[in-house]
Amino acid sequence: MSPGRPPAEPRAAARPPARIAYCDGARLRRALLAAADRVSAERSDLDRINVFPVADGDTGTNLALTLRSVADAVRPLQGASLHDVAQTAARAGVLAARGNSGMLVSQFLLGFASHLGRRARAGAAEVADAAVAGARSLGEALETPREGTILTVAREAARSGRDRARKREDLYDWLCEVRETARRSLARTRDMLPALREAGVVDAGARGFVEMLEGVVHLVDRGGEESAGDGGGEIAAGPVPVDGSGEPGEGRYCTQLAFEGGDLPSSEAIRGLVHGLGTSLIVIRAGDLARVHIHADEPAAVERALDGLGPPVSRRVEDTQAAPDGRAVRTGRVVTDSSADLPPAWVREKGVEVVPLRVIVGDRDFRDGVDLDAEEVLRLLTDPDSPHPTTSQPPAADFARAYRHVLEGGAERFLGVFLSSAVSGTFEAARKGAREVGPERGRLVDSRSGSLGLGLLVIRAVELLEEGASTEEVAAELERVRDRSNLVFAVARIDWLLRSGRLGRGQAWLARLMGIVPVLELDGEGNVVPRARVRGQEAAREEIFRAVDEGLAGARRYRIGVVHAGVPDLAASVEEEVRRRWDPLETYCRPITAVLAAHAGPGAWGIAYQVEDQL
Repeated sequence: MSPGRPPAEPRAAARPPARIAYCDGARLRRALLAAADRVSAERSDLDRINVFPVADGDTGTNLALTLRSVADAVRPLQGASLHDVAQTAARAGVLAARGNSGMLVSQFLLGFASHLGRRARAGAAEVADAAVAGARSLGEALETPREGTILTVAREAARSGRDRARKREDLYDWLCEVRETARRSLARTRDMLPALREAGVVDAGARGFVEMLEGVVHLVDRGGEESAGDGGGEIAAGPVPVDGSGEPGEGRYCTQLAFEGGDLPSSEAIRGLVHGLGTSLIVIRAGDLARVHIHADEPAAVERALDGLGPPVSRRVEDTQAAPDGRAVRTGRVVTDSSADLPPAWVREKGVEVVPLRVIVGDRDFRDGVDLDAEEVLRLLTDPDSPHPTTSQPPAADFARAYRHVLEGGAERFLGVFLSSAVSGTFEAARKGAREVGPERGRLVDSRSGSLGLGLLVIRAVELLEEGASTEEVAAELERVRDRSNLVFAVARIDWLLRSGRLGRGQAWLARLMGIVPVLELDGEGNVVPRARVRGQEAAREEIFRAVDEGLAGARRYRIGVVHAGVPDLAASVEEEVRRRWDPLETYCRPITAVLAAHAGPGAWGIAYQVEDQL
C-alpha cells in the first residue's frame, strides 16, 4: 500500500447468478408431476395421521388421487405455454378433487393459475405473487376457515416466499424459503387444533401441501430422484387410532358434487344454497365448472338444494364411518382402455385409470384420445390423399404401469375391464401386464363388447366398488350382466369395416351390401356379426330399436348408451327417443373414440344397453 493512500473500500461479493431465473410451461409441468409423485409416495403416512376434521384415514389417498388426475392432464402438454399448463392443471383439479385436501389444493392451483394470467413465463416475484393469490383464495372457498390446516401453512409460506423473491429474483431461493417456512408452520399445527394435539400429529392436509413442495425441491436438487427426507414435520411414532369420529357436529356423509354450465352462480351464492345443511363446506369455481364439498347427515337434502344448478356431471357420497378403523372402504379401483367412450369428467371423478389404445397413421404412432381424437381420424378417412389409419393394442407395459398407479393410489386390488378379446389383442396385452405386476393383485374381465357396451360395465363396476363389494364379487356381477347386454350399430359404408378386417373375410357376402346400410351386433363371445341389411338410415334406426326392444324384454333395471361417429344431431335425436321409449336408469350419449372411428368410419352410430336385473 502506498504511503498516504487511503485503504480501498472492501468490494462487495458478486451476487451469484440465479439458479432458476424463470418458470415456463415445461418447468411448471415437471413441477406438478414431481409434486404428484411425492404425495403418492407419502400417501400411507398421510392417511395414517388423518384425524381432522374427521378421522377417516383418507387424506393421503384423496390428495394423491386428485394430484394424479392433475398429473395425467398435464403430462401430454410437452411444449405448452405456462398459461395452458396452469389452466389445465387447475381445471383438472376442480374436476377430480376428492375430500377436503383435494378440494383445497385444487383451489390453490386455481388461484395460482388465475393470477399468472396469459404470461408465457414468470420470474420469481411473479410466481411468488401467484402463490400468495393461491393461498388467499383458500379462505374464499371455505365457509368456515380453520387455522391449523393447509390454510395456515399455505398462507404463511407464500407470504414468506414473496418477501424472499423481492430481495432476489431466483426461483430456487424462493422455493427453498417457501419449503422451510411451510415446514415450520406445519410443526405448529399440532398445537393449533385440539384433535391434532390429542393425537400428537400435524394436520394431514397441510403436510400433504408440504410434501408437494418437497417433491419440487427434490426435482431440482436430484433430478427427480427421491430421498427419504423427514416428511416435512414430526408425526406420531406409531399408528394413530382412527375411528371415524371428528369435530363435534361434523356431518357423517362426505358429499361431493360437480356441475358444468355457462350460467352457474358465484361460489358465494352456491354456498348460500346449502348453508346449514352440513359442515366442512367448500365451493370452488373454474370457468363453467363448480364443485361442492360438504359433510352432511342428509346428502339428499344437499342435492335437492342444488337442483337448480342442473344435473351434476359427477357425484360422490362416502360414509366417513363406513369402516371400523375409520378408513374409507377401497377394496379396488378400475382400469379400462380408451375404447370405453366414457365421459372424461366422470373418469377423473371416479379415479378410473384409462389405458389409451394406439392409432397408426403412416409411420407415426398416436395414443387414442391423447395425441389424436376421433374428429381427426374421421377427417383422414375421407381424405383420399391421407394414409388410412390403422390401430393397435397398447404394449403390456402400459397396462402394468396403470395397475401400479392404482395400487400405489391406495387400492388393495385392481379390476381391469377391457375391449372384447374377440376383436382386439387388448385383453391379452392387459393379461400380460397383470403378470408383470402380479396376477394375484387384481382381476380381469373381458367385456366381450366395446364403446359404451364396455363403458356401461365400467360404470357398474365403479358403483359396486363404492358400495363396498370386493373385486371378485364385482367381476362375477359384470360377467353375469354382460350376458344380458349388447351393442347394436349401423355403419354408413361397409368398406370401413372390411378394410379393417374386423368382420373377417370369411363373411364375404357382406361385400355385396355396398349401398345398403348394414346393422351389426355382438354375439355371445364378443364377435361383430351381421344382424340385418336394410335400405336407408330410417330402416336402420328401426332395426336397432327393434334389437333393443328384444334385449330389454321383461327387464326392469337397465342403462343405455348412444354412440356416434361424427353425427351428433342424429345421436341427440336417438337419445331423446331412447329416453321416451324406455326411460332407462341412466342414459349416455358419446362420440366414439379415435380407435373405433378408424374401423366404423364416418356416420356410424349405435345403441349399447345393459340389463342389471337381479336374479
